Amino acid sequence: MKKEIFIIVVVLSVLTILLTSCNTETETQENNQTTGTQNQAPPTQTNNQAYELLRQATQTGDSTICAQIKIDEIRNTCQQNIAKSQAIKNKDPTLCQVLTTEKDKTECLDNIYMQKALSEKNIEYCGMITNTDMKEACNRKAA
Repeated sequence: MKKEIFIIVVVLSVLTILLTSCNTETETQENNQTTGTQNQAPPTQTNNQAYELLRQATQTGDSTICAQIKIDEIRNTCQQNIAKSQAIKNKDPTLCQVLTTEKDKTECLDNIYMQKALSEKNIEYCGMITNTDMKEACNRKAA
């Protein structure tokens, strides 16, 4: 008998907690509807999801995909990668200037000069390359 009473009390307590919880949520939703506000958490994105978008953008060259990345650092990396790819693809050194770090600018320019040296068979472009190993490779291949 005592065990049955205890179980009934526990069940009633749980039901009371659940009903109170549901009532509070309903009141909050009604208040939000009347005031025009909503209690929504900002969308979250995992690093893996952001890196997957980075990979897609880099593979396709589509900079609009970068805008879907919610993590600032990864979105910036995406934008930089796309800018660098476009500069190298177009063999346009002026496009390297939009890159934010000197390292990225230098790598971008070195790649463009290497491509130009090889495609035009013009060793003068090799002299513009700052990376020593790349410069040596350029001199061997463009000659």
